[in-house]
Amino acid sequence: MPDSKYSLDALAQRLKSNYTNCEITQSNGTLTIQTALGELVVTGLHITCSVLGESCGEFSFKTEDDLYEAIESHLLMLQKEEARCNLTYSAARSSRSKHFRRLLCGAFLIHVLLLIAYLWCSLPVLVVLALLCPLAAMTVFAPIQRQILHRSWVCPHCGAPLPLHKSHLYSTPYPVASCPKCGTSLLDPALVEQLRQEMQATDEDLISNAPTSSDLPKPGSRLPGLIWGIFLLVSSLLLLFSFLVLLPESTPVYSVGSIPIIVGVAAAGLALLICRAPQAEPHGRPPEAAVYDHPLLPAIGIILGLFGLFCTFCAILLPQDLVMAFGFFGPIGLGLLLLSVWMLLSRKNRSLLCYSTHLVYTSSFGRVRKLERHQIASVQFTSNGSLRFLDADGKKLCGIESNMPGAADAVTWAERSHLHFSTSKALDQKIDTQEHALKTVSWHTADRTPMHAHLPAIRVGLVVVTLFFTFGSILPLLLYLFADVKASVVIYWTAFSAVPILLYYVLFAPVLLLSDRPTNASREWNQMHIKFPTILVVLLALLNATQIHYLWNQQVLHVVDDLLLVVQVLVLSALLIALFRWRTPKRIREVESLVITATALILVSFSILYAGNLALCKPSKHYPLVVVDRSAPTEEHPDRDRTLTIRLEDGSTKSIPVSEELYDLQEGGTEFVVCQRKSLLGVRMVQLHLPKGASWPDKEQPPVP
Repeated sequence: MPDSKYSLDALAQRLKSNYTNCEITQSNGTLTIQTALGELVVTGLHITCSVLGESCGEFSFKTEDDLYEAIESHLLMLQKEEARCNLTYSAARSSRSKHFRRLLCGAFLIHVLLLIAYLWCSLPVLVVLALLCPLAAMTVFAPIQRQILHRSWVCPHCGAPLPLHKSHLYSTPYPVASCPKCGTSLLDPALVEQLRQEMQATDEDLISNAPTSSDLPKPGSRLPGLIWGIFLLVSSLLLLFSFLVLLPESTPVYSVGSIPIIVGVAAAGLALLICRAPQAEPHGRPPEAAVYDHPLLPAIGIILGLFGLFCTFCAILLPQDLVMAFGFFGPIGLGLLLLSVWMLLSRKNRSLLCYSTHLVYTSSFGRVRKLERHQIASVQFTSNGSLRFLDADGKKLCGIESNMPGAADAVTWAERSHLHFSTSKALDQKIDTQEHALKTVSWHTADRTPMHAHLPAIRVGLVVVTLFFTFGSILPLLLYLFADVKASVVIYWTAFSAVPILLYYVLFAPVLLLSDRPTNASREWNQMHIKFPTILVVLLALLNATQIHYLWNQQVLHVVDDLLLVVQVLVLSALLIALFRWRTPKRIREVESLVITATALILVSFSILYAGNLALCKPSKHYPLVVVDRSAPTEEHPDRDRTLTIRLEDGSTKSIPVSEELYDLQEGGTEFVVCQRKSLLGVRMVQLHLPKGASWPDKEQPPVP
């Protein structure tokens, strides 16, 4: 980094954005970063580190990126130590985790009961409820964990609430060294003194006094893998028994598709019992660093495995629906079982043991590789948070994730071994993107338009058109259900309620913001832009399109020329997307917001063109109904819709869904007529009803637009 004031200012601004609990000062070309436990002094490309008054060394770097990585690594280490010495922080996280585990166990129990109930009564809604169960648990946990943190994450001296990281579903305690209100230190003096004694040891002391086995992370137990492996083998036998029972009444396709599923479940169980990691140097000197996979993996693996096993049972026990059995349940079940086996094996086997002269790496499936110190040339950090050990040619020798227990000790071992540290291209691009995002978005006078002088009136207009769109999406349907409003009025109101908000955006696009406000935007920039309710517009457009398709198109007035309507929708939506993109200024034009907006415009185009074709229809023609084919639910296919394939005026056929009452009346011999309309745009629409003068048994005919 050049020794310039601008570069030092940029570095200070970046650090202040990412580490708000640090005191950062700048004077005479020197940047000082002060925390509760240590201090970091930056001068050019040179840094001096200290913890509790004990010097940690002085380091020099070649590039600005290497300098920032070193600063960030030291600050993260200090944050970790502050959290370890803060008993209030540890108690709050422990209380939050305890309640989270209880809620997770309860949700998992409900999830399993719903899946068992589905196997018992075959109601599809039970599968939907089972899939929504984890989401419901997370939603319920949000207010619960906030109450937990409000009770536990408070200052023990004055009782004031301590800072929290808040999001839509989660709130996590933000580790601070002192209470922001009373200033009392939250660090335990005994733990701080213990840390001081550890920092007084030199690197030679650390090397000569190798850590004992009790200081290192513990490897995963073989017990979960053994139990789950035996359970999978027993399940494969049950699957085989079910397959043999259903085989005489099944088709050859069922026989061919079931065998890979049964073999896959058995192979998964055998893999858990056979793939064992050999013990590397069991009686030798303890390693200087040990890295193992996360302890949470077995629990997640068993949960995924249970759902995968449920899918495999569904595939075997559904011989009447081969598409769902081998096109949906079978592949998903085997995929989840494979992921479950990998998680259990990874926790049990995968490890990296760092010795003074070599490394011992064990893969998830038990393959052991010994790497001599001279084979390793560098350590590379990647964008997904992993660490790769590379040889002199840049080839990967082994890799671990930074969130694995003991990964920080492995990095320390690499530093002590004087290995070269580097970053991947993807991580470099990510850092550049973050640096660009940290730059303050300022307002420029050249971007001002005449509309910026009328922002209060434009805000009022946005509220008006949004309310009109909202009421137009909900109120017409209620009026149709409870006030006997004509169907065509409801269709026009529902579809054309989006037109005002579309015109509004086209007119006032220079002052409207489709995406979220930048976190680093200046106050003036925020005042000059009005947030457009993009997500609300997408939801309302989806509601309108759903009403048009499933209610009016499926139950009342059926479109015959589906392909022509699709072409019209694509043309109109393409024009609207191009118009929106042209009207959106380049300074606020983002890909994500345009994609979301394009989705809303496609949905709106469908609603508008359905209603537009109905409005442009010529007088209707009536002719007798001729049914070519029919379809109704059966015992083998209870979910099949009732449809009639009718012959149109030009001799072509069209399959349309009908109500149960209309289907029974037509099958019983009641004569119906086809009411056909054709739009000026070429789209034909048909409706089935009784001849003129006839009436339904309940005296109520279906709605006629």
